[in-house]
Amino acid sequence: MRIIKIAFMFFAVSMLTNCASGYKEIQLKSINYISKNEDSDIILEYKYDLLDKKYAKKETKRGVKLVAVRITNNSEKDIIFGRDVKLGYVNGHELYVMDNNKVYKTLKQSPA
Repeated sequence: MRIIKIAFMFFAVSMLTNCASGYKEIQLKSINYISKNEDSDIILEYKYDLLDKKYAKKETKRGVKLVAVRITNNSEKDIIFGRDVKLGYVNGHELYVMDNNKVYKTLKQSPA
């Protein structure tokens, strides 16, 4: 009986002192996009600073910037991201877009 009590106490203490934190999925539909850029029939909206606390620190430490982007095509033709629409900096350099899985691995966080 004593071993069971000790094992239960050890389990309870380890559960209360673990360092795991919860991951909240980013709800893209509820994001208030602050920045907006319009070019002909294409509207580009984006927002930075999506992550909180320790995930924001990981983002800074690893040199990754997570950005929510919404692209609206109001034209009659299809657009191809990367050919018809390219993301870039003000100085003209093209922006490197990472694959979702690579971002998850870099930030050591997988989606819920």
